[in-house]
Amino acid sequence: MLNIKSDVALKAIKIYSITGKMVRTDKLNGQQSTINLSALAPGIYFANISLGDGKSEKVKFIKN
Repeated sequence: MLNIKSDVALKAIKIYSITGKMVRTDKLNGQQSTINLSALAPGIYFANISLGDGKSEKVKFIKN
């Protein structure tokens, strides 16, 4: 599970593999979200999270 919490509304998330391939995209709503990542293989991923204020955050995470 990937838990996301923000002071600003969350709009969307795109998850990329270490090779840059987009492996998942989801629309988000509110300031908190939990995403089930059980379908992803273990490894290193990058998330690009779009925020309601027009900005975005990039995050690196490891799925065990």
